[in-house]
Amino acid sequence: MNAITFQRLNIFLTVCQQGSFNKAAELLFMSQAAVSQHMQTFEAAVGNKLFVRSPRGVSLTPSGKTLQAYAEQILPLVAEAERAVINVAELKDESLQIGATPGLSVYVIPQMLSRFQTAYPNINLSMHTSLVTESIEKVLSRQYDFGFVEGHLNDLDLEEVIAIDLNPIQYVLLVSPEHRWAAQKSIQPSDLAAEPFLFRLPTSRSRRWMVLELSKLGVSIDNPVAELDSPGAIKYSLFSQLGVSILPDYSVKREIERGELVQVEIEGVELVRPVKLIRQKDRILGPVPQAFLDMF
Repeated sequence: MNAITFQRLNIFLTVCQQGSFNKAAELLFMSQAAVSQHMQTFEAAVGNKLFVRSPRGVSLTPSGKTLQAYAEQILPLVAEAERAVINVAELKDESLQIGATPGLSVYVIPQMLSRFQTAYPNINLSMHTSLVTESIEKVLSRQYDFGFVEGHLNDLDLEEVIAIDLNPIQYVLLVSPEHRWAAQKSIQPSDLAAEPFLFRLPTSRSRRWMVLELSKLGVSIDNPVAELDSPGAIKYSLFSQLGVSILPDYSVKREIERGELVQVEIEGVELVRPVKLIRQKDRILGPVPQAFLDMF
């Protein structure tokens, strides 16, 4: 029986990356006892200790460091070979887990998933709506293969994440057709300060971003007429002429086309927010996740 197997190398390298049997077990969806037993069996098979165990976790012995160097070359090469020869369109019983922030999960990501499903109809796709920090956490715990998030991530620790920039999102000022601004081509930024304004909740990252962008224009909206928890809720409030608001264009295209809402330009202002696809940096992508990534 071979001492070194693909399964053992995979578990070994995950433990190396995480520095802990327990954290590796969480990523591998195994019990800590099972990971520990696999590694003890591995050490017995090669006749060398690979880890130094301590209450704080594990570190590598000289033999472990040597094996890690080989594992970091072997496992990506095996994954590359799989991607080269496996026909993803013919795979069955494979799945892809996607996380996305609320607006993207409703208005943007379904179109991407539809394209992927057309190309690979046998792959089971699951999309989950989650906030930015939750999406990052679940990508790092490998509950999600990928996450889609909107906004700048400078305030977050992304050391273990790869973030790929996608097409940014344009934000637009909206009013009801009955609003006095509906007949105007544009307004001045200062006009916003005195107008009843509909905002997202204070905990919303998009709300904080918008407040910052408006402050750069010298506009402070200290007393919004309402604070709502979704773009949809804001849209219905706009229909009721409760106030004005700024929303991502993807969420209001149909309403603008139908004349249910009117887009008004803010002179000299362009509000653009980045969109990123995130994935775990150390994760070796199999054929299905790689096929999805190749769409971008």
